[in-house]
Amino acid sequence: MKKHTLKEIVDILTQNEVPVGPVFDIRDILQDPHAQEREMVIHAPDEERGSLLMEGVFPRMSVTPGTVRYAGKRIGADNKEILKRD
Repeated sequence: MKKHTLKEIVDILTQNEVPVGPVFDIRDILQDPHAQEREMVIHAPDEERGSLLMEGVFPRMSVTPGTVRYAGKRIGADNKEILKRD
């Protein structure tokens, strides 16, 4: 297998009717057109850094796709609101 590229291996196995699929690392996912289209990795707004690269919403449903509004709030950001509740 070391003599072949990933694409060559997938092609050889597919031609021989062997179920196959690549195992991606993060670099592969970031470069994959399908992963980009599915928003598997997104830039989420962050108060301190502007934005952070992070995992998108899974699974992506057609009627209720879900969204990421922010990467996370600062520790204690909602304390007043939460502690004032009855």
